Amino acid sequence: MSQQNKLIQTKDINKIKQYFTEPGFNPIKPVILASNGQTLLGARYCSIQGIAAAQMRLKNSTSGEIQSLYQTIYDKKTFKTLPDIIEGEKPLTVYSKGLAIDIWLEKGLLFALTKEKNAK
Repeated sequence: MSQQNKLIQTKDINKIKQYFTEPGFNPIKPVILASNGQTLLGARYCSIQGIAAAQMRLKNSTSGEIQSLYQTIYDKKTFKTLPDIIEGEKPLTVYSKGLAIDIWLEKGLLFALTKEKNAK
C-alpha cells in the first residue's frame, strides 16, 4: 500500500504535518478544531479537483458525528473567491448528496468540512 492511500491515525497535528510531505503544503490545525469542540482522529492524502489535499477525520465532541475536513492549497483560478475566516467572514455552505459542506479560507489554505444537512 502506498503512503498516499494510508490513513494515519493520530490526534496530534504535528504527526500529520510530518506525514504530509508530497502535496507541497503543510497542513495546519484549523480554527474550527478549537472553536467547535472537534477532535482530530487522523488523516490521509486525497485530491480536490486534481489538486493534492489532506482529508482529516474529525469527531464532534457534542454529537459524536464523524466528519471529513479537507484542506489544500488555495488556487483562486480553480476555486474562485471564498470567505476568509481569519478576516471574520463566515464559511460558505453548499449542499451536495445529503451533506452540507462548509467552505472557507484560512492562512492561504482552502478548507471544506462535511456534515449531515440537519446537523447543527
